[in-house]
Amino acid sequence: MARNYYELLGVSVNASAEELRAAYRRLVKLTHPDVSGANTTQQFQQVQQAWEVLRDPEQRRRYDATLRQAHAEPGIRPQPAPSRPRTAERPGGHQEVHLGLQVTRAEARQGGPLPVRLQVTVPCGACRGTGGSFAFLCSVCRGRGGKVRLRTVTLVIPPNLTDGETLTFDLHETGLPYTKLILHVQVF
Repeated sequence: MARNYYELLGVSVNASAEELRAAYRRLVKLTHPDVSGANTTQQFQQVQQAWEVLRDPEQRRRYDATLRQAHAEPGIRPQPAPSRPRTAERPGGHQEVHLGLQVTRAEARQGGPLPVRLQVTVPCGACRGTGGSFAFLCSVCRGRGGKVRLRTVTLVIPPNLTDGETLTFDLHETGLPYTKLILHVQVF
């Protein structure tokens, strides 16, 4: 799992609201691009994101529950990228799914199984992905050639990942023909 918000702010999971606020203010002064003079925009944004979640009691409660669940499940997990995963259709019905993967240094060294939930277009079984004939649209997929489905696939992430590395997986063997998953690795 990516470095958690408590670690990012340098406080314990049991930190009070005052301790969180003090840690946030200290880090903002250190990472704000206008103050630090260095290229710290990404670190500043991470501090902001951590503060937005941990300052709200309800969001913090949900985040804590997510942390507890993550620690109960072994292995590394994908983290949501800042924006929604990009899916690009390629000629011939091929599709590429791009996801951000945030891992700690220890997880990057270790590697391991990674369950990933993807939204993909699965070829229609009735028309075999053609969408129908010249004159008639397929009644099952309504001429689209496929249906959008959520699929969970388990990938094996190699050990010794580096920050900025890109991993490409052909998902044909997982039952998703003509689909490539591209993971953009970010190591903390």
